[in-house]
Amino acid sequence: MIATWVVEVAVHQLDLDVGGAPPTGAALARRTLEAIAEHALPEAFGDDEAVLAGLGRTGWPPGVPGRGPFPVSL
Repeated sequence: MIATWVVEVAVHQLDLDVGGAPPTGAALARRTLEAIAEHALPEAFGDDEAVLAGLGRTGWPPGVPGRGPFPVSL
């Protein structure tokens, strides 16, 4: 349950796009999405990019393999 809240807060912070470092919870949000999907997001993504692409908030970059079960719906 707490992990879901962390995902929500991280996504809202990323939606605000205030720049700077990724939200503190971005790494946990990424791990939560990967656990739900039972599939790893590409290592080439930073935590912030992984969360946004993994939830379908941004498009999956062309040529990046590993889309698998993403985007995840919470």
